[in-house]
Amino acid sequence: MLEELYVLMYYIGFAWSDAYNLPISIRKWFIKRFIKEISKENNPAPVKATHHQTPETRMFQGSHRLQSPNRLNRPF
Repeated sequence: MLEELYVLMYYIGFAWSDAYNLPISIRKWFIKRFIKEISKENNPAPVKATHHQTPETRMFQGSHRLQSPNRLNRPF
């Protein structure tokens, strides 16, 4: 029980009284969810190649183009 309280307080940021007063089922759910989140960070999803990403994805990653390539610019 103390190990569970330690995990909730140290890693998740619960106060002692909040962690102690949580029902056991919810306390265990928080710990399982925390472990799932940590394992997800340690095993990142495969990243798509740049040419397979959508323009929105490239924009969010900061790899979008501010201007179109010169060969695509057409004089008016």
